[in-house]
Amino acid sequence: MLVYFITDEPTKLPAIRAMLGPQHDVVPWLLGGGGAYVASRGVLMVDVDLRQMMRVDQLKPILQQLDSTPEKLFVVHNLARSMVAQAYALGATSVVSRPKEAIVKITEIAEAAKASAQGDPENPPSETADSAAA
Repeated sequence: MLVYFITDEPTKLPAIRAMLGPQHDVVPWLLGGGGAYVASRGVLMVDVDLRQMMRVDQLKPILQQLDSTPEKLFVVHNLARSMVAQAYALGATSVVSRPKEAIVKITEIAEAAKASAQGDPENPPSETADSAAA
């Protein structure tokens, strides 16, 4: 799975690459640096200090570029209430307190994407779903 990793500290990049390993392709995006190629698939993972308004202002245009990415995962250290609220205001679909928790969430998202792409044989579409679509 493609993971866009947005951070404000370049020292976080090697650790994320090591954690996500060969299972996921990591596209790093450093605030204040150059952008990356944007695809409409994948997961957006944001690990930025949301207490600094300058960082939030730098993050907003990037999030607009990646608006078509359906999953937006924010890492909010210590789950500070104001920062969690800020993350959801920026469009987060999930908030975790540590990057290691994000790995579990990304794996769940990847498995769900595979299941929906292959058509889940354990949960075939019900007749009511077909009639609702009609």
